[in-house]
Amino acid sequence: MNWRKPLYKQYRPDTDRIGRFPTKDEIKFMSYDALFNGANGLFYFIYTSKGKPLPQAKPETWEYIKEIISELAFTTKILSKGTELEIDEIESPFLAKSYYFEEETYIFLINRSDQYAKLPKLFKKSNLSVLFNEKTKFKKILKKYTVPPYSVWIIKKDR
Repeated sequence: MNWRKPLYKQYRPDTDRIGRFPTKDEIKFMSYDALFNGANGLFYFIYTSKGKPLPQAKPETWEYIKEIISELAFTTKILSKGTELEIDEIESPFLAKSYYFEEETYIFLINRSDQYAKLPKLFKKSNLSVLFNEKTKFKKILKKYTVPPYSVWIIKKDR
C-alpha cells in the first residue's frame, strides 16, 4: 500500500484522524489477547487530538487507559510469577488460563469472538469473584450465562 498516493489522512499529520479511539473494553481485550499470545510487553501510544496530548484532549480516555495499566501491573505479576494450573477444556471462542499466586487461584477468561458466547460450566459456580470493578456486569452474565464479545474477565476463586 502506498500511503502517499492518494494522501490518506492517517499519513498526513496536519489533518484529523479518521475513526475513533478504542473503548476501554477494546483496549483491555487487545492487551490481554496480546499477552496470552506471547507478547513480552505492551506499548501504548499517547495519541494527540487536534494538537493536544491525549490527557488534555480526551481526559476520560486517558483515565481508562490509566485504569487498564494499573490492572495490568497487578495481573502481570500473576502471569509472570504465578504457577500456571491445569484448567478444564474450554471450547472456542474462549481462551482461559488459571494461575496460583500468593496462595490465591486466579482465572483469566477471554471471549475472542465478536458474538455473545455461552458461559463455560466451570464459571457457573458461586465461589468466584471478579476483580477490577466488573462485579455488577459479572452478576448479569451469571444470570444470562452469556459473555459479551471481546471481553476479559479476571476471576478469583474464593476460599
